[in-house]
Amino acid sequence: MKKLFHSFILLFVILPLLNIYSVFACEAVPQLVMDTVQAKKVTLVGEFHGTVETPQAFYNLVCNVMDQNKDELLTVGLELSSVPNIELTDQASLEKWLAADEEWVAPHDGRSSQAMYQLLQRLVQDKQSHPNLSILLFNVPTGKVEPLMAKKIINAYNGQRMLILTGNFHAKLKQTNEPDFANAPAPMGHYIYSKYPHQTTNIYITYNGSTQWAREGDTFGVFAVGKSKSTAPHQARLLSAAETEMTGYQTIWNVGEAHASYPQIHTEKDDNPHMPHLQN
Repeated sequence: MKKLFHSFILLFVILPLLNIYSVFACEAVPQLVMDTVQAKKVTLVGEFHGTVETPQAFYNLVCNVMDQNKDELLTVGLELSSVPNIELTDQASLEKWLAADEEWVAPHDGRSSQAMYQLLQRLVQDKQSHPNLSILLFNVPTGKVEPLMAKKIINAYNGQRMLILTGNFHAKLKQTNEPDFANAPAPMGHYIYSKYPHQTTNIYITYNGSTQWAREGDTFGVFAVGKSKSTAPHQARLLSAAETEMTGYQTIWNVGEAHASYPQIHTEKDDNPHMPHLQN
């Protein structure tokens, strides 16, 4: 009878808890990624929105930085919109913010994904045991987006370490000649790098193919992600001067095969041909 009771506890109490916390367990990241972050105060991490893997990889980076620098101030920046008078400090404030932020109720461009919500959950949870951790929401939905987002980050910088997760265009340190961005304005990273050139670096997250939840034109849903030709899965490398000139990035990190992360809050607007009936 005692063995049966212990089996019940393991199956219905302990295992579910382990499953919740293993989703974003603190795992190792490539040493070059850690070296890059430790060498500078401000690191911009450029992603494709709407994957399961990016928030996981970014959390691993945050987690390892906190473990290695326990007494250091750390600001984690996310390309999400702030809500007046709500600071993300715990689960209650996260739920209050989520209910007030219209970005989470469609149309979804990948930033309001299930994986991003899980990242936020882990960050507010970690804040309970890491009082030196702060969360900065810097998105600007309209207007001169790039300089305004940069201004929010610059205004929040007081010499502490900052890890900033944002779209792969925003994280570029300079304007480039890439055809996809030929007519684009100077990216957010350009303004930050111009202000703090010796303290700022960036990392370009790439993938080994598969899918993401994204926006293409006026269509939102699941789209293919190409395979990176720049580095092998789960590896990182420094880019050459010529590659940096072309891409606006200094380091590249392939986090492996990507899988689309669906919106945290599903609405009818999400039902379209680009949303197969799949789950994360």
